[in-house]
Amino acid sequence: MPRRNSLPYYKERPNKNGSISRFVYPTINGKPCWRKIPEDGNWEGVRGYRRFLAKVQEDEANKNEGSKVTFEAVALKWLDMRQKTRAAGTADLDSKNLNGILIPRFGAKRYSTIERDDVQQMVFDLIPERLQRSTMQHVLKTFRLVLKWQCRNDKIAHNTDLTADLEYPLINPDKNKARKGRALTVDEINKLLEALPFKWHPLIQIMSLTALRIGEALAMQWKYYHKESDGTGYYKVERQINHNKDLVVPKTDGSRAEVTLGAKAIAILDNHRAAQVKLRLKYPGWLDHDDQLIFPTEPTFTDSPGTILSRYQPQKLGKIQDQSHVRRCIQLASSHAGLGKIRPHDFRHTHASMLIANGANIKKVSHRLRHKDIATTLNIYGHLYPDDQQAVADLADSVFKFEQKGTK
Repeated sequence: MPRRNSLPYYKERPNKNGSISRFVYPTINGKPCWRKIPEDGNWEGVRGYRRFLAKVQEDEANKNEGSKVTFEAVALKWLDMRQKTRAAGTADLDSKNLNGILIPRFGAKRYSTIERDDVQQMVFDLIPERLQRSTMQHVLKTFRLVLKWQCRNDKIAHNTDLTADLEYPLINPDKNKARKGRALTVDEINKLLEALPFKWHPLIQIMSLTALRIGEALAMQWKYYHKESDGTGYYKVERQINHNKDLVVPKTDGSRAEVTLGAKAIAILDNHRAAQVKLRLKYPGWLDHDDQLIFPTEPTFTDSPGTILSRYQPQKLGKIQDQSHVRRCIQLASSHAGLGKIRPHDFRHTHASMLIANGANIKKVSHRLRHKDIATTLNIYGHLYPDDQQAVADLADSVFKFEQKGTK
């Protein structure tokens, strides 16, 4: 073998234990690329050195060639893979993020040349004119997945700093432009139910019929549901779910009240209870054995009769449901149904709007919504009441029948 260290791009270094580590350092893009020669017997001697050097040069050349691929080409390949391995709703959301935002923005650029400043500028350009902050976070998640996938294919390190700790524009909320609650029509609610899996139907129906908040609905327990002998019933709101997924007392005394149930709500709860009893017997080990929840995590099925189990099951049965998960499911279904964005709180606004449209006075609406005072209800829903001043004037004339002198 030629003299040590006389070979091109070759270096030996002694270790503390007396052994020798061998390295190659070919010049790639003007910089030395150091690689340690493995000690597995396949790269011994001069021939082994030459083979390993050629391998390193070939690998680095392939990486450089791969880095010339545009972001659009990478994104479309990743999306094709995504559609084959993920649920339709997840793939559709990724497709919207790519085709609507990321590809028009970065499509012509080589994916390896996209820098953090480019991503930061995208955030400032799109918030808040086009996107909310939460939506932008979903877009950035899709962006990260695409780049990580391609870097893994090219066997190069992914730059995690591209999307880490990005700055978001400071938004000064304008009270006049604040998003108001959306009142849904009966047809819109039915379309939403058609787009949702059957297991969500009782929850959506009860929220629409009772105006319960999402935290109160998910905290419902059977021990607070009362049905009288004459068929009437009520639910006593005693618990709500906080952001830590704990059952806590409602923050105001007014929220702790009895909500009268109509015949439809009672029928929905009775049917739901009967179905849940069967599930508890068939699938034991529920966490809420002592204080059973009305809408806990349950086994999921692919059909409405509940005979075929889905491949995706909750880790624990009888657990408090995550509010963010419920919101995502509702928003995904509303998007598929072409209804735009629907929030769980919109069912409460729908309930109040229906009451007002059918002649309920402000005091009854306030009592039904369990607001602290009538002023709160009037501030939110006062614009829904008719403002017919002529009718008020005519009413005053009919009450105060003053006679004028000189008139017959």
